[in-house]
Amino acid sequence: MKIIDRIRNNRHLQEKLIIKEIVKFALVGGFNTILDFSVYIILTRFWEFWQKNYLLANFVSFSIAATSSYILNKTWTFRDKNKRIYIQYPKFILVSVIGLLINETVLYILVTHLVIYDLLAKICAVGIAMFWNFSANKFWTFKPEKKNRGELSDSLN
Repeated sequence: MKIIDRIRNNRHLQEKLIIKEIVKFALVGGFNTILDFSVYIILTRFWEFWQKNYLLANFVSFSIAATSSYILNKTWTFRDKNKRIYIQYPKFILVSVIGLLINETVLYILVTHLVIYDLLAKICAVGIAMFWNFSANKFWTFKPEKKNRGELSDSLN
């Protein structure tokens, strides 16, 4: 047991795990950005209803991408085993919406007040929002549950 604990608590290994999780998180984000845009484009370019209701189409595409992001981050990025989806999913959506607000605010400030080229400003905004999203999801949404004493003693036997 001490060997396993030393491996788990090894700072170097934990740092590598976080870097691996950040890369996975970014890949999932990239995939879901493409998914979001694809659903939005398909809806608004092929159906008149969605063309007239583009904000609703944006809501639908965002919801599909956010749900996909939740599933991929839960199962692949963070390898979370928590079965309480009814608690985690709303947390994930809240983190995503706050991330969107951060992104929009940073983009607005950089473009409007600091007169930075919009694509460069967007890259900065995405980076800042991604740092928020990753941190909040890792340490809040997908935070491992602490085992109580009974479960801990059972797992040691």
